[in-house]
Amino acid sequence: MADPTQKRLLNDTEIRQLEEMAAAGANLENMAAILGISKRTLERRLKDQPGVAGGIRKGRAESTNAVENQLLMKALGKTERGDFNAIKLWLSRHDPRGESDDKDQTKEIVVKFDRDKKPDE
Repeated sequence: MADPTQKRLLNDTEIRQLEEMAAAGANLENMAAILGISKRTLERRLKDQPGVAGGIRKGRAESTNAVENQLLMKALGKTERGDFNAIKLWLSRHDPRGESDDKDQTKEIVVKFDRDKKPDE
């Protein structure tokens, strides 16, 4: 019988799953449910198990970088893909370092375009 006082550590496969879920925009509650653990257990592993927080940060950074790249391409007039308002909303609600899971916390983003300036200038 398993010792009830022993921690339930996440294995490498589960940490990779966390990274993928973070890249897809999942919050901690959803990640925990998919792994079959409580949100509280996941929060404890973020604090005491090396690799867990890093995996989530890496996944969130990947998705934020993809959104930022779409915004840049749109700003440079190199693509019609991407919805500016959706990009702005994503960036305002996701901490690029992946350190915040508070969906009520928003950050103001101001983007200014100089319509007369060419991309090569």
